[in-house]
Amino acid sequence: LVVNRIDAASFEGARYLIVDIAHVNEIDSTGARLIAQAHQRLKVQNGYLVIAGAIANARATTLLRDHGILDLISPERYFPDTDRALEWAENHLLAQCRDAAITDGNHSLDGVNLAAGFTDAERALFRDKLERFDFQPGEVVCRQGDPGNAMFIILKGTASVRLPLQGPAGKPLGDRRIVTFSAGTGFGEMALLDGQPRSAHVQAGLKGARCAVITRSVLQRLVGEADPVLRGLLNAYSKRLRSANKQHAAAAESRSEEHTSEL
Repeated sequence: LVVNRIDAASFEGARYLIVDIAHVNEIDSTGARLIAQAHQRLKVQNGYLVIAGAIANARATTLLRDHGILDLISPERYFPDTDRALEWAENHLLAQCRDAAITDGNHSLDGVNLAAGFTDAERALFRDKLERFDFQPGEVVCRQGDPGNAMFIILKGTASVRLPLQGPAGKPLGDRRIVTFSAGTGFGEMALLDGQPRSAHVQAGLKGARCAVITRSVLQRLVGEADPVLRGLLNAYSKRLRSANKQHAAAAESRSEEHTSEL
């Protein structure tokens, strides 16, 4: 049945097929051969077979290795869960579509939303105040609960926001990706505005990330003594976003618990 679905998706022109082996108990030689054949057909069509659950299910991973499947598929296409496998497929597709000038070089700060209404002089001042940091692939940029003292603007690469999930009695259930940011976008503005701890983890993408960073002290010097009404509006905005994040995390944890109980 699974192989038939793979064949159907391939026939319809799918370029990325994710096979989740997290809950697979057995893979015989016939199943392995069919997976290998599906991989070869996709390869001819410039498609990619991606394996998810390869770390969570050590037995199935060993079976794939014994049948030679691990030698066929690039190691970069093995992931612990479907969420990270989907993230790789999305980033891979975007990298092929994105303009080479943005992919290979730094994104201009002049084009970010934050600076959209700046004058030339204000934009130059803004650029001069920012620090630059490089993060390696998969490196954590900031963690949930860290002090919120900086905002990050991605100049190159990507970064993903992840919410840690917990089950009954606080049992860790991994994490869930909320959104992936690409060059020209920013994150961390909520914590910068209200000074509250970070509400989620942020992790550099598969090719790392180069970020421009604006700290709380720099922001205070730039805006000076902000109008109390403006400060109140910004705080109300950040609280609303934090509330939405909490609701999203609660819903994600509920879905994970339901999935676990079904298994």
